[in-house]
Amino acid sequence: MADLTTLTIEPLIRTVTVRGVPVTVEGVDLPAAIALAFRFPALVTAIKTMTIDATTLAASKDLAAAVIAAGCRQVDEVNAARLALAEQAELLEAVLDLTMPSGPAAMLASITKLVGTVAGNDADSVKKRAKI
Repeated sequence: MADLTTLTIEPLIRTVTVRGVPVTVEGVDLPAAIALAFRFPALVTAIKTMTIDATTLAASKDLAAAVIAAGCRQVDEVNAARLALAEQAELLEAVLDLTMPSGPAAMLASITKLVGTVAGNDADSVKKRAKI
């Protein structure tokens, strides 16, 4: 039986072709996710509530470009914002799938549990304070 000391974990990567150019897509790592959360607080609300409100929609173009750039090292925010809607959607789908392979609800549950553990609280009290 393999353990983590002998297991090689390959990064989750997908290639999406945009305008004939293969773009390597990765998930958003923790530092980039934290930066996105601080820059776009509406993103945190959307993930927590699983709904998109007017604030999120107002920031959606900049948010989409930032998420694409965070998950695709070949594409910066300026160029991500210039992509057609369908191209952005394809890249966003790949970035989000690789960032949250089990979906946003599972990721949020894990983060909530982790925050509670780090803070010395159980997950239920963290959820109550965070209003999750």
